[in-house]
Amino acid sequence: MFRRTVFFIFVLLSLLPGSVRASYISLSTTISSKVEGDTLDISVSIVNKGDESAYGVQAEIGTAGSKFLADKVQELGIDQTYQASEQIRLNLQKGKHLIQLNLR
Repeated sequence: MFRRTVFFIFVLLSLLPGSVRASYISLSTTISSKVEGDTLDISVSIVNKGDESAYGVQAEIGTAGSKFLADKVQELGIDQTYQASEQIRLNLQKGKHLIQLNLR
């Protein structure tokens, strides 16, 4: 009996006009970096490929113990692009080093 009632309520809700539809946010991220001397130039580009706006988007870029918090955009609409870049002075030996990107 309980299953029938739940099923019946589900069918009724799905037939109502203005019913809820699922939305999603999908962020396409591109990172580029270049080292010149002891300076690392990092650029981040983020495009909202979802079907609703993303709110409070902010990039945090870090490497070699340094962190940079980019400007926050209050709303990133559908197909809009968020861009951030920073130059970080390095004190490292030659080799491979991790670049970390966090989105808030």
